[in-house]
Amino acid sequence: MSSSTARRLEEASSKAERRARTDAERQRRLGDADRDFAERKARIDRERERTMIFERRVLEARDMLVAVKAGASRRDSPASAPATTIARGLTPLGAPSPRLGRATPEV
Repeated sequence: MSSSTARRLEEASSKAERRARTDAERQRRLGDADRDFAERKARIDRERERTMIFERRVLEARDMLVAVKAGASRRDSPASAPATTIARGLTPLGAPSPRLGRATPEV
């Protein structure tokens, strides 16, 4: 084999080795990027789920507060039942009986 042929083969071999190293490095980086993307996506999905749960709980708390306030305003209204039942001589459920001195049984 002549020296020029040997030199060309050596250059081609070196070039192929560099290309193989470059390709291997590129594949490693792509793998790292894919893993990083998957990890970030999983974190984002978990955070979205936590946010949805939090927002659901906020709405439930708001609904409960509205219901409690609505119940309190009905109890404070002049049309509430306990005052009229006592005026008619009836004892509301759970209230002490004026005759027996003990609470009436709850139904």
